[in-house]
Amino acid sequence: ETYQKRLKKQNTALITALLIGDKSDLESSVIDNFRDASLSHILAISGAHFSYIIIMIDFLNKRLKNKKIGNIISIVIILFFIQLTGNTPSVVRAGTMNIMIIVAELLYRKVDIWTSLAVSLIIQIISNPYVIFDIGIQLSYGGVIGIVLFYDIIYKKIKLKTISVTLSANIVIMPIMVYNYNTISISFIISNIFASMILGPIIIIGFLSIIFKFKPIFILLDILLSLFQDIAQICAKLPLSKIYVGTPTILSIGLFYLVLTNILKAETQCKKNRKMQQYEKIKQL
Repeated sequence: ETYQKRLKKQNTALITALLIGDKSDLESSVIDNFRDASLSHILAISGAHFSYIIIMIDFLNKRLKNKKIGNIISIVIILFFIQLTGNTPSVVRAGTMNIMIIVAELLYRKVDIWTSLAVSLIIQIISNPYVIFDIGIQLSYGGVIGIVLFYDIIYKKIKLKTISVTLSANIVIMPIMVYNYNTISISFIISNIFASMILGPIIIIGFLSIIFKFKPIFILLDILLSLFQDIAQICAKLPLSKIYVGTPTILSIGLFYLVLTNILKAETQCKKNRKMQQYEKIKQL
């Protein structure tokens, strides 16, 4: 109601989708633009959205003297947000992993990314075994796995954080996208760079505008949301933004991941060899 009174109709629908994952009021043309620009993941609440929520929670926690109470409040807020957004797979995954980070801090333990991923997936499978076939959960976990495995390798080559994250995630989820949607995008890097620059301010200002209902905040939010839609529309029309391909076989997808695994093993072995060489040089000195 707050947004409906103060924002343009389509911007109200977009901010609702970005903050709580409700896309029911979004026009099909807007959804198509985001999909063709390889920005569909932006409209699904994920780790990127949670990171900005955690930033705001941390900011509030720093104002509290008792850190443990702040962490408990953070867990309650995350659980509330998971419920608010409808317990979608990507939200449960991101929320569970963030809760495990907080719990590890409370127990003075180190956080293990693979354990966090496994626990969040087990929780969802226990709740609904068929969730494993959901495209959203496949893309969510595939993207995280891609970032964990390939981010450091790619970042060493190009030294650009946003592009490294985008490439890492897409390396793993590309076969899933092709299998389900029969399309490949070459221009996804451009769209994701621009989207990542504007998503953070929109989410933070969006939540703050609910608390501080000042007119300038809503004017700024309206401008940012309109700009965001323009970016999606322009990027959707870029050359090579949508290349139609045939549906790959399960065997070819398996071979693709096998090649990725071998590349990763080779890179890991090279890293070990470099460390051994450095160690031998130090011994000689």
